Amino acid sequence: MPLEVRSFVLKEYDYERNKVELSLKQYLSENLKQKRDTLSYDSTYEGVVIGQKEGNYYLIILGLFIEGFMQMQTLYQPGTKVSVGLASNNRFLPEFYV
Repeated sequence: MPLEVRSFVLKEYDYERNKVELSLKQYLSENLKQKRDTLSYDSTYEGVVIGQKEGNYYLIILGLFIEGFMQMQTLYQPGTKVSVGLASNNRFLPEFYV
């Protein structure tokens, strides 16, 4: 079972090679399971764009440390901070809008 280490989940530790494998994705997924119900349509959230795939921008919501996405025609670079609202909480990942 993975151990939680700050903002990452420790996936594997190789004692022979002194190698540590961390997973931010797994940490974000666990946080989403725990904090999905705390998301509110009336609130504004600060997020950071982490990438783009198939017309969606993926972001991390700061403070809650959960992953979400937004469908935008505006171009955003990874690392861009955005202020977003909750558009839908019914999908695999919550959808946000700017």
